[in-house]
Amino acid sequence: MSKRADLLALATEDLYTLTNRGTVKRAQKEISEGKVNGIFSEEDNGSVEVSWSDDIKCSFPGGKTLREALCTCPSTQLCRHIIRSVLAYQENTPSPPDTSDTLDTSDTLDNPDSPETTEASKLEAWNPGKISEEALANIFPTRSLKQWQKDFQDNYLVELLISDKPQAHFHLRAVTIRFLVPMDPRYVHCDCETEGPCSHIAMAVWAFRLFSTEKRTGLVVSSSLLSTEKFPLHLLDKTEKILEELWVDGISHLAPTWSGRWQKIQEPMREGGLIWPVEIMEQMEQQCEKYQKRDALFDPHFCVRLIGELLIRSDALQNYTKEVPVPFITGNQGVQFNKMGGSRLIGLGTLVCSHKKSVSLSCFFQESRTGQIISIEKNFSDPLDSSTPLSSFRELGEGVFSQGGTFFSLGQGQLLLKGGKCHPDGRLTLGRSRHTLHPQSYTWENLRFPLGQSNFEEVLSLLGSKPPLSLRNRNVGESFVVWKIAGVREAQFIESEQLVWAELKDEKGRSAFLTHPYTRRGSEGVEALLDLLTKEGDNISFIAGIAKLTSVGLTILPTALIWETKKGRKMLQPWLARSPLKSQSLFDKQPGFHENSSYPSQIISTLSEALLLGLRHLDLAHIKIWKDLYQEGAALGFYQLAKKVETVSKQLEAKLHNWDSLEPVQAISELALLAKLAEEVG
Repeated sequence: MSKRADLLALATEDLYTLTNRGTVKRAQKEISEGKVNGIFSEEDNGSVEVSWSDDIKCSFPGGKTLREALCTCPSTQLCRHIIRSVLAYQENTPSPPDTSDTLDTSDTLDNPDSPETTEASKLEAWNPGKISEEALANIFPTRSLKQWQKDFQDNYLVELLISDKPQAHFHLRAVTIRFLVPMDPRYVHCDCETEGPCSHIAMAVWAFRLFSTEKRTGLVVSSSLLSTEKFPLHLLDKTEKILEELWVDGISHLAPTWSGRWQKIQEPMREGGLIWPVEIMEQMEQQCEKYQKRDALFDPHFCVRLIGELLIRSDALQNYTKEVPVPFITGNQGVQFNKMGGSRLIGLGTLVCSHKKSVSLSCFFQESRTGQIISIEKNFSDPLDSSTPLSSFRELGEGVFSQGGTFFSLGQGQLLLKGGKCHPDGRLTLGRSRHTLHPQSYTWENLRFPLGQSNFEEVLSLLGSKPPLSLRNRNVGESFVVWKIAGVREAQFIESEQLVWAELKDEKGRSAFLTHPYTRRGSEGVEALLDLLTKEGDNISFIAGIAKLTSVGLTILPTALIWETKKGRKMLQPWLARSPLKSQSLFDKQPGFHENSSYPSQIISTLSEALLLGLRHLDLAHIKIWKDLYQEGAALGFYQLAKKVETVSKQLEAKLHNWDSLEPVQAISELALLAKLAEEVG
């Protein structure tokens, strides 16, 4: 009996994509309860018919896709009868003998119904680049293919992943496409707005053909995006000159004309395509304004990090080596401010960041139509009076956001917008636009791809191929993930590191790790997180948060966890949650969590004081701090950083009473750049 390879290759998650979770669950329930039985008949041409005991008949014509299946019920969509037919077909079709360790797709190149392709559970990684032009021509008109080929050759930047479900992300179009069935371009999931087969299918195939067969993930880039000729790089020189003045005079002694000159250079830079450098400059200007207004939200450490990132991007452009595509460094000129009208944002939890004199809350969302990750941020300044107790993160989360809704409910609900302004980096400003907040049911299986991705190996490969943070897109969703997990192991509180730690397992048994730091203001959330992990670990189905690669492997800093209960799904936001315990016995005797005291962070702290006061205003006491910083770095083994610190300290001491050279400025700028990079890779 021949096999329908396409029906066998569709995993449950693929069926969710093609229909919806409710339809698939209902079909699974009918089969598992044995309420209906089906009789299968299959022809040599691939046609399959299923006659069910409830008088329903489903037909799968040979050479046609699942969407073209027929059912005798009144539904005009992919109904549960068709889905249960697929599930039953997968159960009742025996697997072929496993004669090879790898999947040979050569015989299925133009025949997606070939019996050699194995079922979904045994699919191996495959390359869509092997799909032939003939297979594409069976879907698209020749004229369209020729036009798309020209458009693709002129301008492409595609991030590729070869796996059992290969994917391609078009950075310039903000579109991701995923192939669901080996060698069959008809079965794809693309998050563009086109109904039916789209141009991205063909473009993804062409991109995979350009990809090295020895790699699993990486980029293919057109030559036009590996050149900096069209950018006004001379404006970056002017920017660095103005920065030199900032270092010398300090934020506290800035000339009144500085802000005007800083703003004047931004518009021609933006018009010239230097989007991310301008974004950084605007954030720097906002910080300087906050200082002038004596705003407690002013953060000199953030200023140093902004300068470090700006110098990294400037240096990468002025000494371009083609290692990183230019749009990553400059920003995509096609992505400007976006007006958000008629949007539905699905809450993905909240992240809290503590600063020296303030706290920031970031609520993350996925826009349901485009799949874009968006954040709404709010900064809270701490009381100036040291005798006033600081609000806990839970108390800040219970503050009113708007129209009676709290930040806590914002992170776990869904926001319906009538308007709003989205910055190029994904930060949303609502202003006076109309919006309403509603609960959500946490059906995160229906999130737009790649959220909900469960394969840790794929995420690990994708993160491992990315450049440092300061040379990536600055979008808030750049490292944001939602993982479907199969279980939690060994949840514990590690006293030496003052954090909650747990091992996460995906459906293939691979591991990633959850880490969540203990802070005194966030102790209730830490209690709630540890309690959930230890008591309900097997019932946790999704985790959202910021993913990164560390020395121990793939880790996530969670913003939300979803777990199953008898009454439905619930969400925990570990930064804002209430403690489930009457007394916080575990942490009563634990010391408070302090800001990262790594050596690069200490350098940034020392640089922030120099930036605030100005180099020409430093005295011998500050020089001693620099010398001590050098001694500590040398003792810790940070040779390169410590040598640069030593250079700065000597040059500052030499010019202490005779400020007529910019040598210390150049050295201190290089140090800001290196410290920022060291923090990112450390």
